[in-house]
Amino acid sequence: MENFAACIFLSAAVFFCHDVFAQCCSQSCSLTSGAGAGLLENRHLEITAFLQAQLFGKLLQWRKKYKFENAPLTLDNSFYDYGGISLGYGFTKNLTFEVQGGYFGNKTQNYENGAWIVGNGFSDMGATLKCNIYRSKDSVLSVTMQAGGKFPTGSYNDYTPEGVRLSHDVQSGTGAYSVSGGFLCSIKIKKKQSITLSSVFEYCGINPEEYQSGYSNVNLVSTGIKLLKGLSLIVMFKNENYASDYYYDLKQFSTGYSRLSALPGIAFEFGNEWSLNAMYEQPLFRYFNGIQFVQQYGVTVSLSKKLELKKKKHVENDSQKQG
Repeated sequence: MENFAACIFLSAAVFFCHDVFAQCCSQSCSLTSGAGAGLLENRHLEITAFLQAQLFGKLLQWRKKYKFENAPLTLDNSFYDYGGISLGYGFTKNLTFEVQGGYFGNKTQNYENGAWIVGNGFSDMGATLKCNIYRSKDSVLSVTMQAGGKFPTGSYNDYTPEGVRLSHDVQSGTGAYSVSGGFLCSIKIKKKQSITLSSVFEYCGINPEEYQSGYSNVNLVSTGIKLLKGLSLIVMFKNENYASDYYYDLKQFSTGYSRLSALPGIAFEFGNEWSLNAMYEQPLFRYFNGIQFVQQYGVTVSLSKKLELKKKKHVENDSQKQG
């Protein structure tokens, strides 16, 4: 049961990272799983590697499709490939620390006239501290709080080999610090089934070019259905709310949005504490400020390994002890 619940937490956490990496905001999200709500067991290390891909291919004005007339520099589509890694360590059964980072291998924007720009590089790094504040005696309810931050280790001022400056959306980093906070809650509804609720708020700072990404709130509801031994179906819904960006204190009207997405997936446990997840993201409802290029779908695959780091015991012989 604990491993089954861990797969749900891992899937939810991966898509927190999926969202913030895609928006080039904070990587202060959780990829760890465990017996508690998003926590690792005492002195356990978890390593998670994941690959993500997203395709953007529609222009929307608010909720309706939009098309520019006689505008050859209009975007035709864009996509990115991202590989990341997360390390989590459980200091106690109630306290877990995590760090995350990765590399954008291909952030591409294709234009209707055949031109394109491509960016790549290391992403910003993030760290998260999570602490369990309540766990019922019957383990029906568990609540964990988390706080984190992002460090601007990625590039925000890259150029193409031809000397063309990459657009904001193609840069691998933001150039700004950010802070985030939130909670994860596990509610057991049946003996072998739980519902996970999670919410993260983030505030981004201003980068050296006076650009500030809007504050955000991402909410997840997820559960799992066991199909076979070691194989589970993950059912998840995600709500995202992003405020408008600012540039030199001027509001950027074609930024910020609200979106609801469905995220079905499969989780497979095998070997000694290994877990393989594959998930698909499909937007259901979208409302965008102004005119924006929006996501059509997303795919994430993750592989996780949990290790127990046992503490060495120092044994003293009775003959060496002094009375």
